[in-house]
Amino acid sequence: MNSEESQILDTPIGEQQNDVPSLSKSVEHTEQHPVSAEAFIAEQSAPVSDSTPVKSAVDPADESKAQRVPKAPRPSKNRPERRNEKRERPRGPKPAMFRRFVSIVWSGKREPVDDMFWVEAEREGDWIVIREFEAIRTRKDILERLQELPAGLVAVDFNLSYPQEFLELLKGEGIEDWRGLAKKVREDLKKNSDDGIRLWIERMGRYRESNLDPTPPPPRFERRDDRRDRFSNNRNDRFQGERKSEPLPPYEQPSLAERFRRTDLALRKVAGPHLGSPIQIGYNRLTNRYEFSDANGRGRAALMGISMIEQLLEARPEASVWPISRPKELTVVEVLPWTFTSGKQMEANELRKMMAVHEDNGWEIPSSAIDLAARNGDAQRALLCLIGLIKTETRENRERRPIRDYVDAFYEDPQVKLEGWFYSIGYRVSDDRKTPVPTEEKGEPISEKRSRRGEKEAKPNTPAAVEVSVATSSEEAVMEAEIESTALVEAEIA
Repeated sequence: MNSEESQILDTPIGEQQNDVPSLSKSVEHTEQHPVSAEAFIAEQSAPVSDSTPVKSAVDPADESKAQRVPKAPRPSKNRPERRNEKRERPRGPKPAMFRRFVSIVWSGKREPVDDMFWVEAEREGDWIVIREFEAIRTRKDILERLQELPAGLVAVDFNLSYPQEFLELLKGEGIEDWRGLAKKVREDLKKNSDDGIRLWIERMGRYRESNLDPTPPPPRFERRDDRRDRFSNNRNDRFQGERKSEPLPPYEQPSLAERFRRTDLALRKVAGPHLGSPIQIGYNRLTNRYEFSDANGRGRAALMGISMIEQLLEARPEASVWPISRPKELTVVEVLPWTFTSGKQMEANELRKMMAVHEDNGWEIPSSAIDLAARNGDAQRALLCLIGLIKTETRENRERRPIRDYVDAFYEDPQVKLEGWFYSIGYRVSDDRKTPVPTEEKGEPISEKRSRRGEKEAKPNTPAAVEVSVATSSEEAVMEAEIESTALVEAEIA
């Protein structure tokens, strides 16, 4: 045994561990591969050459790095796997309450008409197929088609009711609700439509004169037609009798009677001329009676349409007129075409491009239907209303409300039951039924404090924003309508 071996063996165990840091690993190595002490010492003291690989002691820090297992990546919201999962999710439209949809462009003109259209579509799996699109000559054909329709959602573009104030005036004739109104219209128009319309124009005239402006303009001055007074020898008599004052007759005085419904007031400013009143009348000096301002406008069309709906309800009691009653298998709704067209008529090339996009998304639209809509503005309005109707019910267009989104308070509102409501327009509970406004400790409403701090309020610039603006207070809207109605009545009289 040489001196080095004896020195290692004579050294205490603790000092041997400090002098040889890799001894523990070497011992483990010897346990796995047993070698003699001489061989181990010779291996440690062997000279190192440039060609021989160095096997030195391993640093504990390097050893821990070598044995460290890589950790799993943290979950991230932007990982490609999650993005792919989102892409793989089905994005199809939500199932609608109805499988069949019909859009009708109505006309109150004398038959046969050339501006009345019927367009019908049906959902077949993931496809939407337009089955019928044609011009209808008589209103009887429309009624027969509705009576044969098994189920579906039918959209009409005429007024289904009148302002609540006008219906209150009719209670003296036994008209208590909307169904009583429809039966009375049907009874008056059953024998002769022109005579029945004349009766309703007289009722509207009485309604107009029932609420005249208490501060009328000054009396009107007129010249005398008596030539003897004009050429009298007495100068004082001639000048004193040259002009005389007369009070204005009721039909020339401004009226404050409300001509629009609650649902009309929400869209009146933005829709402009595309939203008319069904009681828009003026006095005809030649016939000395009231007449509709437009003989073929919304007034006559509304009366003819309500009469037709009453015939449908008599033949199909299971049908529903929304929102007078809750939706059923066959439901009729009132639409304002402006909500789907924005009052614009598309060019032929623009319309064809739009239809091509819909065909790529699962719509089957016949080329004959596209050609008809490209040539005729009324036909195009019917087609666009149908597309908007389907997209609203399937939730492809989330800017408007489907029928299933309306709450119970909407159907329980007595004003809605009388006046009706535009399809897809939002609803807000009236002021007398709302919950109290939250207030702070000082008792000032929070909304008023926020407005004083300079927070900007959103202004309705699009049809989508208009739906949100239905939340405007009905009392403020009525006050604005009363101010504007005065100027409109004066214009009608002129």
